[in-house]
Amino acid sequence: MKILLIDDDPLVGEAITMTMKAHRHVVDYAENGQTGLDMVELESHDLILLDVELPRMDGMEVCQRLRSQGCTVPILMLTAHDTSAEIVRGLDAGADDYLAKPWDEDQLLARIRALTRRGRGGGTPSPVLTWGKLCLDPRSAKVSYGDQTLSLSPKEYALLELFLRNPQRFFSRDAIIDRLWTIDTPPSDKAVTNLVKDLRQRLKVGGMTEDWLETIHGMGYRLKPDPEPEPEPALTQDPQKREQWLRGKAQLAARFQSSLQQRLTDLDQAIQAVHANPDHPDPCHQAKTQAHRLLGALGTFGYKQEATLAREMEHLLAQNAPLTSQTLTQLYHYLTTLHQTLTPAPPTSPTPPSILLLDPDPTILQELQATQSAHSLELHPVPSWNALPEKTAFTPPQYILLNLDLIRDPEGLEHWQTLRQQYPDAQVLVLAERDDLADRVLASRVGCDRYIVKSVELPELSRILTQCFASDPPLCNRVMAVDDDEMALERLIHLLEPWGLQVTPVSDPQQFWDSLTRINPDLLLLDIEMPGFSGIDLCQVVRQDCHYSDLPILVITAHTDPQIMQQVFAAGADDLIQKPILGPELVTRTLSRVERVRLRRQLDQVQRQQTQQWQQQASIDALTQVANRYTFEAFLQQAWQRAEHIQEYISVIFCDIDRFKPYNDHYGHSTGDQCLRHIARLLSDCIRPQADQVARYGGEEFVITMPGTDLTGALKVAERIHQAITHLQLPHEGSAHGYVTLSMGISGTLPSPQKSFATLLDIADQELYAAKAKDGNTYCLRPYH
Repeated sequence: MKILLIDDDPLVGEAITMTMKAHRHVVDYAENGQTGLDMVELESHDLILLDVELPRMDGMEVCQRLRSQGCTVPILMLTAHDTSAEIVRGLDAGADDYLAKPWDEDQLLARIRALTRRGRGGGTPSPVLTWGKLCLDPRSAKVSYGDQTLSLSPKEYALLELFLRNPQRFFSRDAIIDRLWTIDTPPSDKAVTNLVKDLRQRLKVGGMTEDWLETIHGMGYRLKPDPEPEPEPALTQDPQKREQWLRGKAQLAARFQSSLQQRLTDLDQAIQAVHANPDHPDPCHQAKTQAHRLLGALGTFGYKQEATLAREMEHLLAQNAPLTSQTLTQLYHYLTTLHQTLTPAPPTSPTPPSILLLDPDPTILQELQATQSAHSLELHPVPSWNALPEKTAFTPPQYILLNLDLIRDPEGLEHWQTLRQQYPDAQVLVLAERDDLADRVLASRVGCDRYIVKSVELPELSRILTQCFASDPPLCNRVMAVDDDEMALERLIHLLEPWGLQVTPVSDPQQFWDSLTRINPDLLLLDIEMPGFSGIDLCQVVRQDCHYSDLPILVITAHTDPQIMQQVFAAGADDLIQKPILGPELVTRTLSRVERVRLRRQLDQVQRQQTQQWQQQASIDALTQVANRYTFEAFLQQAWQRAEHIQEYISVIFCDIDRFKPYNDHYGHSTGDQCLRHIARLLSDCIRPQADQVARYGGEEFVITMPGTDLTGALKVAERIHQAITHLQLPHEGSAHGYVTLSMGISGTLPSPQKSFATLLDIADQELYAAKAKDGNTYCLRPYH
């Protein structure tokens, strides 16, 4: 069926279109009334879904024009208006049915089926009327039930046709008399009762067992719903299509969720325009349009309670008279309630940051303990590696403070690599004795997030550490309010703290900068008129600092002079609130700005996670989930440089699956891929995961890099691999052993400026080919001198 949808909200239109297409309908879409009217003239449609509030030409006028032009296509009006007067107005305009938002999806589909079941599309009546197995052909005046032809009297035939042509309509006895008898020979009501009784009996004799007619005693009759089941939609027959449809609905709902704050902001701005020009009709009309669009979208996506609030706002804005202050207050109340219900509430009791301190210096511990009492830090001091508690003994740390001296020797580095593997998500703050480039490089290699020099004064060190711990706060709810009027500050606290905002008042502008750097707020409220420094001065100071340049600033003023307002925004303010302050207005604007900060931080976090995921995907072989060749080369180069610097041994093992091509040819590529995954897991289980690396070098060839391992240790690893592959017993009919085996080439050296890791790889590769020349399932070794 071909449907024309006319709705001015693209997201709502996309939601309805997705549902219609999932049920095998073709949908044309128009965003305004004039375009919809033009499309009716250009194309033939079976049904029109028509919104009422439309730009260029509203739905009522579109409907009236279509009917005046002779268009008989069924029209189903979809609108947020639910009053009886609006429904009557829509039906009088020519609509066939009226569905108010929010609607149920199944109900919408049922109404569409009811309107189109009789084939009224294009204005051409269906030649055959049906109800279950009952058929009436107006062209031949033939009535049948299944294969049985029925003989009816003229009045019985006329009565049956009346019900079949109007399946949803209720007919009283007087209405039936008006339709079936002439005006000069009206019968009694009893004649209608007898006629219905006779028709029922005739159909029953013809084999019809279904109860097809609904009787409402004392009122009349109506045809019951068609017993024939509707055809199963394609999405329920095809699980893949249904999954795709559900995924599309979820994505569309997520897009709507992400657009909610912008929709609320648009409505907020429109109401502010009404507040500024209460006597002008244009701002009021614009605000009413925004409220209607929000109502329609909320209703479409199932927000019934919120849609009711939006409907109340639309009703208030629909008044012809200028809005009173009481009405504006009520609008702000509804808008604030919408913000409250549509914005997820932040947790009320954030978990204090957990810090693992790896430093034997008692002065650092004392300073952090002082900081702990002031900033609710969960501190776990560890003076040495031997004092490190079990993993389950404390909360996984968000921060690790690491003394760089603890990892300078190989044993300390190994302890650190083990600890880092246990807590990969913790931020690492390295504490160094001096600001030295070599130390910074070492810190970078161990995964340092921040490099902190301990030689600064202890108070300064404490400030740096506190700033690090507060750099990524779990909540976005800190508000700093600056006003020399302490009564005004108390009112701000009273209005904002019930909404989960932590308001810190500052009554002395001279203390502004110290308070700003200490509080690190998510939003700043500034009064303009203050002694010493005005709000405009402070706003400019904030915008000039690179750290606070993006901090949201709301300026509060009693001035209405356009020149003052221009100065406020020129200084960098994000918004301006007029005195006397309206509570709902202040809450709405503040929550809106804080929500933007929260969303921006969430987006930054998602981008960081996505970057980490991309980096991981770029470093991992997709099939075997071990390191790829690019990552192996980078790891070997770094390990070689580190081994050369601290003069430790490094070894590599090349591994190759014996007779892998015959294996693939015999068992198939899918089983071959499974074999590669088995071998990758086996190799990973035979090494030190905190220090060594397994990588897929290419095809069926793997390479193991082992920093800090000499040839004796490498031989032990090769022997473990040989025993594991024998125990695994992967069947291989093309192998002389009957199972999958490996050939290995081993080499190792003590790096020096005269040597290169490329030569080390060449030697190991040559030994691999020597092992394969011995029919595989063995290893060969040669040191790199």
